[in-house]
Amino acid sequence: MFSAVAWVAVFCLLKETVKSPVPISHLFRPKSGQGELSRGTPLRHVLNSRVIISVGNYAFAALLEMSFRAIQPLFFATPIDFGGLGLPPPSIGNILSA
Repeated sequence: MFSAVAWVAVFCLLKETVKSPVPISHLFRPKSGQGELSRGTPLRHVLNSRVIISVGNYAFAALLEMSFRAIQPLFFATPIDFGGLGLPPPSIGNILSA
């Protein structure tokens, strides 16, 4: 649900900043004068520090999300005496499915 709301907000509120956007079909056609097996940009030029930092941030955020999703049901099921919520399995299932 959040993803849908975020997509609608971005679609409605953000404006295009590129003066003359390139059509997507133009990006996938081979350029004239180049064969089918044309060489693209070398990976060494693409992996600059900004890209590496962005990919690292994304990987770290994904790791945190997976860790949280693995530990959350354990926190729900742990008794209150040990610092959890002490919820029964049906309640945990309802919370995780929402």
